[in-house]
Amino acid sequence: MMGLTARLSGPLLGAVLLLAACTHGPQPVPGLSPLPAFELESLDGTRFSSKALAGKVALVDFWATWCQPCLEEIPFWNQLQKGYADRGFTMLGITVQSGWASDIKSDIEKSKLEINYPVVVGDEKIAQEFGGVLGFPTTFLITRDGRIFKKYTGQYPAKETLIETDIQTLLRHKR
Repeated sequence: MMGLTARLSGPLLGAVLLLAACTHGPQPVPGLSPLPAFELESLDGTRFSSKALAGKVALVDFWATWCQPCLEEIPFWNQLQKGYADRGFTMLGITVQSGWASDIKSDIEKSKLEINYPVVVGDEKIAQEFGGVLGFPTTFLITRDGRIFKKYTGQYPAKETLIETDIQTLLRHKR
């Protein structure tokens, strides 16, 4: 079955992604859906498994190298990784619609971005397994016991504060 993004192209795809990115705000996930099991290629060529997130509060960010709001968020994700890693937090970037790992690495180098957390190459399948990613950026907060706690779609003024508050709340709960 062909996915939505595979059927759309050019200006129409851009309009759909822009509309999705304009859907602001966090969306609590009813029933706390389980984190999908996955194994994806990292930019360094190794495999990254969702098992690496077990027991940690995790922020999983779906982004694309061509998405300017996505790139603007990376310094904040770096701050979160640095500031909370020793408390049981981890960050994971999943790039989609950005080419192969070598393409993504090249784009990151050209943009002079520094990323201090794992980045893996995703696809429409993993986006659907997370409950759907209609635009970028889309970020999921995962509990220590492997459940999707909240989904944040788009870029909006209070996003960073909300995410950090939610991370602090989850870190206070050991399980």
